[in-house]
Amino acid sequence: MRYRVTIELSYLGNREPMPADARESLTNATLVDLTEEARHLRVTDLTILNLPDNTAVISALVDWAREEDPTSPIEAIHRFDDSLKRALYRTGLLEECDLARRVLRVEPSPQRPTR
Repeated sequence: MRYRVTIELSYLGNREPMPADARESLTNATLVDLTEEARHLRVTDLTILNLPDNTAVISALVDWAREEDPTSPIEAIHRFDDSLKRALYRTGLLEECDLARRVLRVEPSPQRPTR
């Protein structure tokens, strides 16, 4: 099962949107963490967008590499959220984001067509 996971959090740095270099660093660190910590979780289409109110929206498609792996939407958002928090710490952005008020969303995503 594939899921679209989305995490919204307030970026507090300088009361401006998260800079492009910080978004790129966070994207790379999140992908590295998922590779190291959640080897059976495949992530595609990872994006970080800024909203006008300094909210950063982190979104990705996730699915499992093996059929016997868990396919729970709660497990998908939990693993992605944990990796994002570790990536925020590794990049030095943890203190610039309000994790207490983050919003987590997960929804089923259409499966890839099989041939």
